[in-house]
Amino acid sequence: MEAKFKKKTSIQLKFTLAVSLLIVGIYLLIGKFVLDYQKKALTDETQKRILTQLKLIAQSSQKLLLQPEPEFFLSPLIKRTIEEDKDILYIVVTDAKDKIKGHQDMMKIDTLYEKDKNLVHNHLFHVSTPIYQKDIKIGTVYLGFSKEGINKILLTTRNRIILMTLIVLLIGIISTIFLVKFIIKPITTLAKGAQEISNENFDIIMPIKSKDELGELTFSFNCMARSLKEKQLMKHTFERYVTKEVADTILQNIEGVRLGGEHREVTTLFVDIRGFTQVSEKLSAEKIVHLLNEFFTMMVEVVFKYEGTVDKFMGDGLMAIYGAPIKHEDDAFRAVKTAIEMKKMLNEFNKNRKESIHIGAGITSGEVVVGNIGSERRMEYTAIGMRVNLAARLQNLAQKDQILLDKNTYLKIANLVNVLKLEPIMIKGLEEPIEIYEAINLKEKVLK
Repeated sequence: MEAKFKKKTSIQLKFTLAVSLLIVGIYLLIGKFVLDYQKKALTDETQKRILTQLKLIAQSSQKLLLQPEPEFFLSPLIKRTIEEDKDILYIVVTDAKDKIKGHQDMMKIDTLYEKDKNLVHNHLFHVSTPIYQKDIKIGTVYLGFSKEGINKILLTTRNRIILMTLIVLLIGIISTIFLVKFIIKPITTLAKGAQEISNENFDIIMPIKSKDELGELTFSFNCMARSLKEKQLMKHTFERYVTKEVADTILQNIEGVRLGGEHREVTTLFVDIRGFTQVSEKLSAEKIVHLLNEFFTMMVEVVFKYEGTVDKFMGDGLMAIYGAPIKHEDDAFRAVKTAIEMKKMLNEFNKNRKESIHIGAGITSGEVVVGNIGSERRMEYTAIGMRVNLAARLQNLAQKDQILLDKNTYLKIANLVNVLKLEPIMIKGLEEPIEIYEAINLKEKVLK
């Protein structure tokens, strides 16, 4: 039993996920570049501000440190500077011995300077600069500058990038869904068409709705359907003349079967109804056609049973060949068995009829020419040659229920068929008389 295909993930979902990942990846890279660039720019700008503030405070503190009780002058300066610049967290001015002389907290005056452990240094810039008087260090300015301003700007930028990414992602997903749906629709239609093809409905034609690759694919699909229809028609035509198995063999390996003219060893069988003129005079035209159809149906079935090829129908007779286009080692025996079985079938057929019909048959074996013969407009696969003509002559000479064989055929089936040797006869076109034999029935060892 053919397994049914189970779809796990649709192309639409795969394509949407791929586009989504691509958009997110691109915006992550762009976001990182923008954030890194902005962070560097803001840091550089902030550091310039800090250095400016340090320089100004150092210049102002230089003279004040030389005054008696400098803390009364430095502390107001520090408070005012911090109030003016909210990003400054602290300013500390110390003397040469690192004792605090300026601080917003007067309680820390004249204590040794230590960094405030409560401040997280990762969130501020901690800088310092010495204060000189004539190349002599008289103090130091310590300044803490908050990074919060930078972090807020970076956070705002990051949020905008995330928002833009989500907006573009949403637009991308919606666009992808519609785009893929537009692409998938004709593919789905083609899939349904392929299902029809698998059900041997080769008349299906898919509409071409675009002049792009999908249109080209649809055009190719229609060409394939037409080609398969022609092949099916060819197969059905073959099956009218050969068995289904032979037709399948030819179509599966069309290059291996030569359909051009060639010399080939074949066995030819001619069969026709004896005394058909007298029988037909007693019947209406409709009954004559019906009788012939019944007759040929039975005869063709026997030919096909032994894998022969129906070459042509001729009035009330037919011609069949064995060995072309498919060759068997026992083609002669197959042809003789066909004729013997035809007689048996007609005996059964005649039991319930007022007017019985009988056949005469002629069978020859030998080299003939087989191939497509005719014109460019109409050809037929047939066999021609002296052995074909001889088979036709033997069939004309055959009496009611008589099966005549030439010597070549007799030599091939002598151990398999009971035969009766007849007197040699002269055939028109031949200088010497030829030996002929009558096939009676199959030998007992063959029947067993």
